[in-house]
Amino acid sequence: MTTTSPVLTPTSVQPRDSRKCLFQSPTDTTTRKELPGFVTPLGTSHILSQKRNRRVVFSPLKGTNYKSPPKKKRRQPVWTQKELCSLVEFVALHKDLQSSDNEWPAMNADNIYWTKASDFIKQTCGSVRSTISCRAKIVNHFRITYSTIDEAEEEFLINYEESSSTFDDSGFIQTPKTPTTPATSTSDDYLTYYTSKFNPDQVVSIWQKLGKQITDSQLILSLNSILNEDQLLKLISTSSVDFAEQSVKANFKRLSTETKKQLLDQMFQSVAEEEGLKIGTANFTSLSLRAMKTLKENSKPNVVKDFVKCLGTKRTNSQEPLMPVTRMPFGLIQHQIQFFCASDIRQISIPDDYFQWLETLDAEFEDKLGRILRGPMWSGQPANCIGKPLEARVNLAAVSRSTLHRRTSASAFTDSPAIQIPAIKLLTEVNPEGQYWLKLDGTDLKDSLQHSVKDVWNGDVNLNDGKLDTLREQYESRLNWMNSIHTLNNANLETGVQQLKIELEYDCQFLEKGFQSACNTLQTKVKVKTTNAETLKSLNWEVVEFNQLLQDCTEYQRKLQNCSMYIDLLKSMKNDFLTYLKNLFKKKRTAASHVLVIAISDERRSKKPYTLPIQYIPYKSLRDQQVRDLTTPIKKAMTEAGLKVVGTVTDGEFNSLRSQGDTGPLHIWQLIHDSREAVRKMSKLTLISMLTYVGEDENGNPFAQRSNDAIPGDVIVDIKELQDEGLSFQDSIVNFRRRLIPDGYEPYPFRKDTPESYLDMLRTVVATYIYRDIVLKLKQEGRDFTCYLYVPEIDPATNTIHYERGDHNHILKRMATSTRECKNVSLDPEAFDKAMMDNNTGLTHAALTGQRPQSVEDAEKLLSYQVALSMEQNNFESEAEYVRTIAGWHESSDGRGLTQLQRSKFNYQMLNYILDDFMPWHREIYNFLYIDINRPMENLRGFTRETFIDITANIESQEHRRRQNNLMNYPEHPRASTTDDVECFFSMTRRQLGDTFTLKEFKSGWRKIVREFCKRLDPNIPFYYWTQNERFKLEHASFDKDNGQDKRLHVVSHNQREDSNIFTAGRSFLPARNKPSIRQRLFRLDVGLPPVPENLQHLHLR
Repeated sequence: MTTTSPVLTPTSVQPRDSRKCLFQSPTDTTTRKELPGFVTPLGTSHILSQKRNRRVVFSPLKGTNYKSPPKKKRRQPVWTQKELCSLVEFVALHKDLQSSDNEWPAMNADNIYWTKASDFIKQTCGSVRSTISCRAKIVNHFRITYSTIDEAEEEFLINYEESSSTFDDSGFIQTPKTPTTPATSTSDDYLTYYTSKFNPDQVVSIWQKLGKQITDSQLILSLNSILNEDQLLKLISTSSVDFAEQSVKANFKRLSTETKKQLLDQMFQSVAEEEGLKIGTANFTSLSLRAMKTLKENSKPNVVKDFVKCLGTKRTNSQEPLMPVTRMPFGLIQHQIQFFCASDIRQISIPDDYFQWLETLDAEFEDKLGRILRGPMWSGQPANCIGKPLEARVNLAAVSRSTLHRRTSASAFTDSPAIQIPAIKLLTEVNPEGQYWLKLDGTDLKDSLQHSVKDVWNGDVNLNDGKLDTLREQYESRLNWMNSIHTLNNANLETGVQQLKIELEYDCQFLEKGFQSACNTLQTKVKVKTTNAETLKSLNWEVVEFNQLLQDCTEYQRKLQNCSMYIDLLKSMKNDFLTYLKNLFKKKRTAASHVLVIAISDERRSKKPYTLPIQYIPYKSLRDQQVRDLTTPIKKAMTEAGLKVVGTVTDGEFNSLRSQGDTGPLHIWQLIHDSREAVRKMSKLTLISMLTYVGEDENGNPFAQRSNDAIPGDVIVDIKELQDEGLSFQDSIVNFRRRLIPDGYEPYPFRKDTPESYLDMLRTVVATYIYRDIVLKLKQEGRDFTCYLYVPEIDPATNTIHYERGDHNHILKRMATSTRECKNVSLDPEAFDKAMMDNNTGLTHAALTGQRPQSVEDAEKLLSYQVALSMEQNNFESEAEYVRTIAGWHESSDGRGLTQLQRSKFNYQMLNYILDDFMPWHREIYNFLYIDINRPMENLRGFTRETFIDITANIESQEHRRRQNNLMNYPEHPRASTTDDVECFFSMTRRQLGDTFTLKEFKSGWRKIVREFCKRLDPNIPFYYWTQNERFKLEHASFDKDNGQDKRLHVVSHNQREDSNIFTAGRSFLPARNKPSIRQRLFRLDVGLPPVPENLQHLHLR
């Protein structure tokens, strides 16, 4: 029976040990199972393929019972020491023939590399090793045993000088047929032998090993005459650093200059690519040489080297280069270089740091400096040259002013008097943990109601209350109707005419009222002899304008009344009526004479410039409540953005903000004022009935004829007891009245400078207990007026404590004004005269007489430590105490180098000095419940009531905030309650717009000025925003830290022209400050209004 041999499949072959498998490289992830060997009756065949799942589909013995003979395994002989040494020697000498950077080769077994390795062993040892065996020995033995080839060389003691190997024509080592090696063992003999026998490539290959045994100079000397440039580069690239350096020095001179440059360019580019620089490095060295040569030919310093040094050298203890690349002046240098390297300006973009710097230059100096910086550029050049950098006549490559303005116009800030929400968002990003003050201050505007040809209004009062918008809608409605009359049908035309008649009637009433008011004002001013001619001209023109408009309105009314064909009439009067509308609404509009700027300022003032304007309000006059209404939306917006609002600072114009809050009184003056006003209009009988004892209720509480919860029952009983002692009711009131203040002090009358009558005494008693009742109720609510003159409230908009303060410097100027006017009658004016004559005080005649009433510097000179010291020396003790106390109070809020304790001490010295006059018994009884409510607030230490409220409110709020900040470790900056940073904004505005400007000019510059303040606010601004004003330079580490320098308020400053106490020759010829030249006074006069023509001076009503 015939048997059939089974077909052998891949699964019938047992895989060999994976450690001896040579079908896969060490880096190949293919498993042995995926590369099987197939056994057939004709022999063994190993098929190398990535897929071996095919079956044997044909066999010559298929269908027979023939079985192949068993396979005999052939054992490989053990590797001898000499074979291993030869294999290591081959690998070490042919490192450059490997296909990868791995230390040991691991190519596939069919690679020519392993064939040569096998031949090398056969030539050196006479034994035969297969390519697979050579590869397996490297992969499975040497790579595992030795991490580097050098370790294997040391292990097998390979000595290349003793080797008798030579190179064959293929570039691999073979044993020479005849021994031709030198008899000696010196390196020079070996060099001579090898250089005479073999080509340069062979010498370079073996000499990299021989170089370990001989000196570099010997090797370089021997190879110098036989290597070409390519072989030299090969030798250098595979040699050690020291050897390569000496090789380059010995052989570089052989090259031509152009070859040297090419070689340097190639080497530099190769190294640059290794450093990750693959763009912009071609021809760098040759270009650098040309650049330095150009500089030398033009006698210029080698700035190429200096520039590279600035960027390549790190600063000490920093990773930043000598020249920072993220801020100016790098952006400027970058743009200049790129500008001249480009063929068209559209190929480059200006760096952001350079652009911001140019913006600031334009804001500070407009285009005066810009023209000098840029030069003519392409001005006057042909059109085909514009935009080409090499055709530009340029001093400093920069963008044009129109480009700067386009970026400003694209800003998120608007020129409308709305809240700048982007500014609030900016603060949220820059300093989200800050605590902020709202600061308000205003400046004058030039009155100017403008109406452009595009019907745009400018110069109007706009309090964001909708009144201006309503007026504008009325104007546009009437204007649009008149322009659309030719499109109306008869019915709509008839309706519109009837509406027009009604509107003209209202116009007539408005104009008549305005005309009459203008006439009355003119007549009043004419009677005042001090009225200047310019004012009279203005008022006269006002009368003429109202009269002319009234006549026009009357004429339109007459025509419409007597006409039946409205369409023809309206068409004929259209142009004149449009002019009438424009002039009419100019009279209805209100010109803004001031602009109020609202800014946000960090309490710590740790971010330059400490404030950011976020809104402006054009106004003619403002009430305190309107200011409160304007700030409420800002506080809400800040709270929604996550910013903390601390308080509000304004000047003295809004004094009631410090006395009355949204939810109740803030200052004790308001409590006294409300209590006195409550009884001012009460009759005598009403007051008596409130104090007359009637009896006791069922609970034993006494009650009066007229109940008043503010008056305690004990008061009624005390008055009754005085009557029981035999006093009349009136005498009882007189006696009881004196008990309201401590013994030994004289009470003040209810009406100032008027002897107190019986009615006034009744008012005083009732008002005192109303005041005390309010104080006690507020104390129960957590607002203690028994110990504090000012108590902040919880703001409804923020639900946090909100402080109200007056600007510190405005208060100081008002105190100086009161001093000059001798409001404090207890002071001797002679003390100040003598201080002025003392050359150690620095007090000038101008500062003493107040010739510059708005000057903080003059106020500081008048109320200084030096003046107080001079007064002490002249025995003016009370005057010295007055000046020293004010100087200390000013230093506590405006001076450097004081601790928080010292500032608090100066504040309380000022407060106690005022209380000595306001409540003399405060040192014995410090309880404002027992204050004399009739004490006038005016003339306290010579200060006005507004000054008294501002001083005490500032001191109490500063100390309250100081206690609060100590708990949360957020110290308040001493200048937090000043608006000097807002004054800085106005200073910048005047520098850009001039001393006087209109609202239109202010609106056009608003975004630009705010942008500059944003730059100052940014701590990462890429250039230094420097200013000469001491208040806006970089702050010290701490405003309280004493830097060892003389404190500003303790230093005497002299003015040679103004100081009358020092001798100066030619005083009258010294230049005066802020005085224009004769030419300026001659050519820059403000031209007044023209006189009213005679034919218009006697116009009357209809």
